[in-house]
Amino acid sequence: MHVVKLLQQLKGSYSTAVDNDFINNAPYYATFLPLNIRKIFQIFKFDLLNRGFFVLHTPFVDKIGKTPPSWDYPDSYNPDLYIDYLAILLAALLGDTFAWATQQKGKIIHDIIPIEGKGKSQTGYGSTDLLELHTEDSFHPSRGEYLMFYCLRNIKNVSTVVSSIRDVSISKRHKETLFENKFFIKADDSHLEKNQRSNYISDQYLSNSEDRKVSILYGHRHYPYICYDPYYTVSSEHEAALSLQYLTKKMNEKVELLVLNPGDIS
Repeated sequence: MHVVKLLQQLKGSYSTAVDNDFINNAPYYATFLPLNIRKIFQIFKFDLLNRGFFVLHTPFVDKIGKTPPSWDYPDSYNPDLYIDYLAILLAALLGDTFAWATQQKGKIIHDIIPIEGKGKSQTGYGSTDLLELHTEDSFHPSRGEYLMFYCLRNIKNVSTVVSSIRDVSISKRHKETLFENKFFIKADDSHLEKNQRSNYISDQYLSNSEDRKVSILYGHRHYPYICYDPYYTVSSEHEAALSLQYLTKKMNEKVELLVLNPGDIS
């Protein structure tokens, strides 16, 4: 089925892209996406050597108003742009969509926008300081395996900075240390703001994050996965701290700048 026709039908059936019934049935609706799109996502999902990111260019550029001053505005709880529906379908090709009770009151689709007073924040609300390389929600054992971005506006052609562990050569000494459970990764600031929480459960899955030692690398020794957020990571062991600094240097040497345009999904 043609993508536009599919999205028109879904928008006619569901008033918002975060309707529970739509999200639950998204894996079924995703089977109606064109075969070439489904193949791209299947290859990405199962290829052990993939670099962890790619960009899909789409024609869905919706008219939007001014950038809101905060993530907490009424329309944000009922996203209904064509690209919102498409993003949920594409996410269903990779896994199960979920939200955090500690971020934006449990919204499935977040607004990543600059917020006054948070310019230096190491979160999606910062705008003046460079957001350090990290994997999303590294502090939590049930973190998502994928994070999807899509661009609605980028007037100044601001780059998204990415780096892949597949491009990094790590010495045997540091690799062995990074595979050991010697690191504490704290919850980032966006999870700690009380006004973002949707229910009382939040404290339970945040309070013990500093008591759980984890490794930075895991999986296959030659093709590792990475759980990485150096700004929020500490280790009391000297060798572990040196290895984290080493990895950070290596990751920053391999950065790539992606300029997303309206309609791009990454």
